[in-house]
Amino acid sequence: MTSNELNFFHTKIHLKVEAHPPDFNSRGLCVKRVGLFRGATTCLIENYCSYNPSLTNHIPTPIMTNNELESRGTFERVLSWSFHIKSEESWKSAIVSITNDGKLLAGSEVLIDELQRCNIQILFDKYCVLIERKVYIQGPKTDFIEFIKVLSSWQSLGREGFSSKWHPAMSITEQGKVEGNQLLVCRFKVFAPLPFKSKHIKIAGGPAVPMYPLKTPDATLQEDWFYVMGHLKSDGILNLLHEGDGSLLYSVDVSQLFTSEIIQIDHSMFQNSNTLFVGFIDELRRQQFPNEYPFLSKQRLVRESFLKEQDSKNITRLLIQFPLHIDLEDWFVTLKAFAKREHYYLQHNPDQKLRSSKHVTLEVTEAKFSPTALPSSDSNSEGPGLYAELSFWGATWCRTAIVKSRTNPFWKENFKLECPCSTESARILVKKCSFKNEAFSQNDVILGESRVDLTQSGKSTDKRLIIGSSNLEIGSLDTTLTVGEIRILPHNAYKIFESMLRSLPPKDLQEMVITLQSSSNDLETLSSILLDSFQSLGIETELFAALRETAMKPLDSMTRQNRVNAKTTSPNSLNTVFRGNSALTKCLEMYFLRVGHEYLEKVIGPFVQRISDKNIDCEVDPRAGGGDAVAKTNLGHLTDYVNELWELMYSTTNDLPRQIKDQLTFLRKDVENSVEPDDIKTPLNALSAFIFLRFMCPALLNPKLFFLAKEHQTGRTQRTLMLVAKILMMMANRGKFSEYKEPYMVGLNTFLEEHDQMVIDYFDKLTGRKMDFSERILDMSDVVSRLSVEVPPAILSELPTNPYLIDKYHSLVQLIHCLNETRSLKKSSSAKHISSEPQMLQIDDVDFGSQEFLSSLLESSSSDLYDTNLSSFLRQNVTFQDLLEQAAIVEVKSSKLCELFNKPELPSDFTAGGWSEFEREQFSSGIVDKKGHLGHINEKLKECRPLEDVLQKLLLQTSPSFDSLASTPTVTAKPEKRLNPITRLFRKKKT
Repeated sequence: MTSNELNFFHTKIHLKVEAHPPDFNSRGLCVKRVGLFRGATTCLIENYCSYNPSLTNHIPTPIMTNNELESRGTFERVLSWSFHIKSEESWKSAIVSITNDGKLLAGSEVLIDELQRCNIQILFDKYCVLIERKVYIQGPKTDFIEFIKVLSSWQSLGREGFSSKWHPAMSITEQGKVEGNQLLVCRFKVFAPLPFKSKHIKIAGGPAVPMYPLKTPDATLQEDWFYVMGHLKSDGILNLLHEGDGSLLYSVDVSQLFTSEIIQIDHSMFQNSNTLFVGFIDELRRQQFPNEYPFLSKQRLVRESFLKEQDSKNITRLLIQFPLHIDLEDWFVTLKAFAKREHYYLQHNPDQKLRSSKHVTLEVTEAKFSPTALPSSDSNSEGPGLYAELSFWGATWCRTAIVKSRTNPFWKENFKLECPCSTESARILVKKCSFKNEAFSQNDVILGESRVDLTQSGKSTDKRLIIGSSNLEIGSLDTTLTVGEIRILPHNAYKIFESMLRSLPPKDLQEMVITLQSSSNDLETLSSILLDSFQSLGIETELFAALRETAMKPLDSMTRQNRVNAKTTSPNSLNTVFRGNSALTKCLEMYFLRVGHEYLEKVIGPFVQRISDKNIDCEVDPRAGGGDAVAKTNLGHLTDYVNELWELMYSTTNDLPRQIKDQLTFLRKDVENSVEPDDIKTPLNALSAFIFLRFMCPALLNPKLFFLAKEHQTGRTQRTLMLVAKILMMMANRGKFSEYKEPYMVGLNTFLEEHDQMVIDYFDKLTGRKMDFSERILDMSDVVSRLSVEVPPAILSELPTNPYLIDKYHSLVQLIHCLNETRSLKKSSSAKHISSEPQMLQIDDVDFGSQEFLSSLLESSSSDLYDTNLSSFLRQNVTFQDLLEQAAIVEVKSSKLCELFNKPELPSDFTAGGWSEFEREQFSSGIVDKKGHLGHINEKLKECRPLEDVLQKLLLQTSPSFDSLASTPTVTAKPEKRLNPITRLFRKKKT
């Protein structure tokens, strides 16, 4: 053994390569495979490299040669490898190779079977802590340099699976596509650290426990809610100004965030639907940057000036609460426009981008605890206050109401969330209140938790709760989970389908609705898809017209049958035609709630709160225990409540949104045309079935479900609201209570008779049959002018609509999927294939437009020119069958792209020139931090150097420098000589 062979042992550089982000087995243990390589220069795979200083004079300049570019990511050299770095005898010589499918071999032994997205770290210390398998390889320095170059290219390739193809896009400010005069200004409340230098900040008050705690080493940081003036500038900078003197308090660079880091917080967190989360989510970035996250440390993310105060305090998140929901909509859309967009694509074909979203619907029904699970020392006879939280990314995003129970808390609450596809699991925590059993607190005790798998679509129930770390089963949690992932093509891929949908004749639209409704097993989901798709296109009126026409057919049939049978009165079925569930009733119910929620907030919400606060007994049934005298008194209380609500409804007909009144007008006219001319009752009952049965009364019966109350109503309040809703429905139907069914309600018949004509007048005012001279008294936000921020169509297509925040293309993809399911059921044996020769468009199902005309059409940069060409290209009479064919074309392309995205990326996917360019880009863009982590990101990070620069400076270090690194430092040694060479490289020079 020569002195040189011994020398590298003391002065080595290691290269650590991890196969891909750690996987977790069923027990939650982190599993990694680690290999080490050394070179005379040396490298380590999952991994190390050692360095032989005797060859420093022969180190070539680390540039990409033609031979290296032609190798297409492969490597084959005779190197030394070992499982141990401490023993020279353990080293073995073998042919170490990287195959064209990404395997790392030592001879025939597979060291790593997938190098895509591997973690690479150049280690500069003699002893390293690694997990499991270690392999060391030694070889000449020239081979070491080439080995790093090849590995740096493999590191940037996506491994098997869709999520590994995730890539961030530049923000709109980096593209320079925002006009200078585009901005937003609003006064809102924020939850942030109190500025030290501003003495006149007024605390606004709000929830004491934020849903996402601020992660900062500053223990003296004090946070609270306070009002500011927000000013969003055209460069993506959000300035938070003092509302008194206009001085700058904080500055936020929105362009550093991803779109998934701007989140509308669920109403259950703050009892407010107008709150946004804006900030870095470390756990989410770790999922999206699995191999770069060690490289992008938390401190480095914070240092990138997300939130700056004049005293340079670093903050990573901000909570903003707006006064109006329209303000939230404006800011939510605009902030997302300035953030970095997120796409999935293959690097050899970056133009074929996909957008993906995961929608999670979780219903938490109840928990069942064993008798010994909860402590019996609780003095409250009803039991402790219990609630459940849904947590992921290290934060809580929604929670149930507090319910007092010992063994069986019942919540029945539904949550809907959207998260990136990389989110694989969540936790449901069941907690016990520690403060009066009625308020949330940081000190609340976790009784148990359940893990929820978000990778599989479908429903799941009876999740088991495991208490603490002792793995004791304390009960079960009944939940219903639905997870849906949608892959969305670029917006131009849906232009033809959109135009067809807009041009579909009424009869074909009716055929589509009937076909979808008859083939669907989930009417509510189908209705939601139809409403979102048509409303996002601005053609919801056409949808409702088709749905009404379909619903009128049985009404027409019953009317004709009555004529044949010579009946003078309508059968009872005429009055109940809209009481059941259909696509029309569900779509209008969702639509009324969407456009009329603010009206419910200002009419029903305060009314429910007054009943809850007063807690007056309104039980009118003497059998309930109060007797006739008490029941008579309570009848007066109940009548007062009903009269109060009715007067408020009657006087605010001009405040009810115009969209609701328009649909009621169309409905009344269609029903009148379907019944006998002298039938006045049926049209009015149709109106009451929507405005009362499906809009007002559900909000009264369950205000918590409609975000009108903080807690579920129980006891007297619940009973009073139920009686009020029952009386309102009787008023709407112009009926009377029966002595045989509910004799204790007969006393209200006089009240009902007195208001019969008012109810008819109410319907007449809503449907334009009578002039409405009522003043607008509710200060509704629909009269407020809305700001429109102009953004490029490609970016606008990825943003939710304003208003109502509907993801248009997400809805269209769902509609296309429903149409294809219908088509497959409808397809006869004579037409088995979807796209052999579509007669109308003749578009290739893979290339989506092989004809030259269609290709130029899809690539047109002008939307106006595009729409004109498209209109002339499509036939005037589009049919439902044409729409089905086009839906099949779009879905085939999407499914084939997804198949490609699920495969690992390989150098063979590139053209010869494409791979050469890719390899050069990866090597030139590689950067190394102080700890030797190698990554490829577009961020400008402090304390990082280009890979090329690091290799040149490190490998050209003289032997004494490396000898001093390995030797034991003495007291007399200078600090510079005790420094690691990489530390010396990054050390700043003193002026």
